[in-house]
Amino acid sequence: MAKRFTKHNFPVPSGSGGTSAQTTSDNPEEERTSINDAALHDTSQLPHEEAPLDDILNSDYQTREKMSEEKFRRLVKSMQEDGPQDTILVRKHPTIPDKWQIVRGGHSRRDAAKAAGLTSYPISIVDYDDKRSALGTARENLAREDLTPLEEGRLYLAMKSFGYTQEALADELGISRDRIKECEALAKSAPEIQEMIQRIKDLDGDPNRGLRAAKYLRRLDDLDKQAQGLAARIRGPLIDAFIYERITTDEMDTATKHLVATDDPENVLAAIVRSLHQKETAAEQQAEQSKGAKEPPPPEIQRTTNLGLATRRLRQFMTLIGTSPPSEEERKTLTHIRSEIDAILNR
Repeated sequence: MAKRFTKHNFPVPSGSGGTSAQTTSDNPEEERTSINDAALHDTSQLPHEEAPLDDILNSDYQTREKMSEEKFRRLVKSMQEDGPQDTILVRKHPTIPDKWQIVRGGHSRRDAAKAAGLTSYPISIVDYDDKRSALGTARENLAREDLTPLEEGRLYLAMKSFGYTQEALADELGISRDRIKECEALAKSAPEIQEMIQRIKDLDGDPNRGLRAAKYLRRLDDLDKQAQGLAARIRGPLIDAFIYERITTDEMDTATKHLVATDDPENVLAAIVRSLHQKETAAEQQAEQSKGAKEPPPPEIQRTTNLGLATRRLRQFMTLIGTSPPSEEERKTLTHIRSEIDAILNR
């Protein structure tokens, strides 16, 4: 049975009664500020109770999309075995009666508790206005190592509703203005650029790879002046190549400069894709030659390597065919490949 905090066993300050924190000030505003400041260090000094999980709602300023699946599974397991080990900081929901709103971290803990089968969670209650709630959520998110620059940029844009300039926000949060500027630009980027950042994080866990490449890819926005949707069509193959490290950040810089300078970007893109394919083929041949008389790797490794090569070849074909229908011969080949894949998967 998981251990659970309740109104009766969660630690409260000596001399306080029930769920109310002990106060000594005669000034209510000073008293409220003192209690709220305590939330940064010692939530036991705050009013607290156990609330139904369904009554604990998201912060309006939460921009972090999700934690990794592995970390979330570990958190769920911890909830199942040990129950909640701390409280979630909340305020009364500003627009929904009888509900609570998270004002700092706690979204993942709440979701993990639900996944673990719990129905309630201990909360610590503060009296935050919107600005303070936004700042609390921002500081909590910025402390996360896996926060992507996209999530960061959305956070900075949300803070602008309180009149913050980039300079003021930099001072408030201790972040450089250049970092804020780059992240905000990313959060305003085309959907396929934003998706690239999330795909990179999901693939290799690096939340910051791609920030400079995104800057170069935004140059292609001007292509929509030639034809609506052209920028997205040109960006697609470049994004795939970058995600799977077939094109470097510096090569992306050069490629996008050529693409915006030409009157025929689609032909230039085809040449770039061919060049990347030739480079990859040469690297594979060199790797094969370098093996020499070495003992071949175990079959499991050979299988993984060959599957990776086949996957890259398929992506190259998909880039070349674009949205066009396959030829009759291509259709026969693809159908045969699909039947062979189905046969493997059905073993």
